[in-house]
Amino acid sequence: MATVPITDQVEDTTSVFQSNLPIDEKLDRARTEQLDLSARNRLLNMPSAAKGTKAVEIVDEVSAEVFRLLVNDGRPFTFLAGKAARSATPPTRR
Repeated sequence: MATVPITDQVEDTTSVFQSNLPIDEKLDRARTEQLDLSARNRLLNMPSAAKGTKAVEIVDEVSAEVFRLLVNDGRPFTFLAGKAARSATPPTRR
């Protein structure tokens, strides 16, 4: 097994577009660099308890079926109010 000297392990800081890589490899690396995997990306991380959240939580349904009805069939949905979330303090009785 050959070992790589420490001096060769230092990552090159030149741009991926200035390298001698093939164009498809350059594009793949550029796409990877552009991915936002942080908590700011609302497609990956949506706060569920934030004030003003504009989302509807659909419980006990098959997501593929909901998508088919809404998008493919263009059917409108009506929603019923669900049970209130349990709070940290129990409600007072009168």
